[in-house]
Amino acid sequence: MLKAAARWDDVVKADPTDEEAHRAIMVSALDAGDRQGAIRQLERLFRRLRADLGVGPGAATVAVYEEAIAQDSRRVENRTRVTLARALIALNSGDLV
Repeated sequence: MLKAAARWDDVVKADPTDEEAHRAIMVSALDAGDRQGAIRQLERLFRRLRADLGVGPGAATVAVYEEAIAQDSRRVENRTRVTLARALIALNSGDLV
């Protein structure tokens, strides 16, 4: 019933190894722009899976983690592009110091 109602935090409280619930929380965090929250959730899941079941997360969960990492990479790439664009503008205008 908790899953049907998408009460993922409650599902995790009831079953800390429920990967689907952890993944849903990660996706929700990413949708809200909370990349670090998604990564922390994966770390919680990873610890529980290792301690309780001796396994790691599945491919679908790893894909969500990779998306969280990629979001940070895109931000770095965008900052780099903006910096380069500003430098080119300054160079072309003779304002490069």
